[in-house]
Amino acid sequence: MKIKISGPDDMKRRRMIKNVEIAVAELGVSAEIEKIEGAGAAMPPTPALVVDGDLKVAGRVATVPEIKALLQETVLVVEWRHIGEDIDATCERCAATGRVLAAVVEEVRPALAARGVRVEMVETVLPAERIAESNTILFNGTPLEDLLEEVRVEMTPCASCSCIVGTDASCRAIVCGDETCEAVPADLIRRAALKAAGR
Repeated sequence: MKIKISGPDDMKRRRMIKNVEIAVAELGVSAEIEKIEGAGAAMPPTPALVVDGDLKVAGRVATVPEIKALLQETVLVVEWRHIGEDIDATCERCAATGRVLAAVVEEVRPALAARGVRVEMVETVLPAERIAESNTILFNGTPLEDLLEEVRVEMTPCASCSCIVGTDASCRAIVCGDETCEAVPADLIRRAALKAAGR
């Protein structure tokens, strides 16, 4: 974990540094603390606290309990991979997965935020030669099918992928029990997200 504390060398910045040091010691976490002296037009109001590149506090001194809560926050990165330019220009099953995924992320985001987990969604557009990865959902880099034991992936013919790449193509489908789903079902996304977040 990288922590940066910036601002002029004044009482507020010294208090922020002390509070960060106490919070880190009480949590027993490994952290690199960088103290940046100075202030300028490009900087946020000081003192400022940045954790792993994210501005957390600016213009005031954060308390030890507040800093501890910020340092304990977990980030769940949900990545959706597909071919095509965007959700409207991908294959039909990927588009359906993308719409369901966006709805599930918005549904679980408040509950996870209440438990200290921030959800970020990333959309990765793949070139046509990586079609085998299209219709993939990853949670902090782990594919959905690796999080849920009863789920596996099967490549099935996809007419809309064929139209996009200009040749016969297959796309990922999710198999759960006896059911094969071309678009990833909301229930599986929800369960994988909660498992990945440790909740």
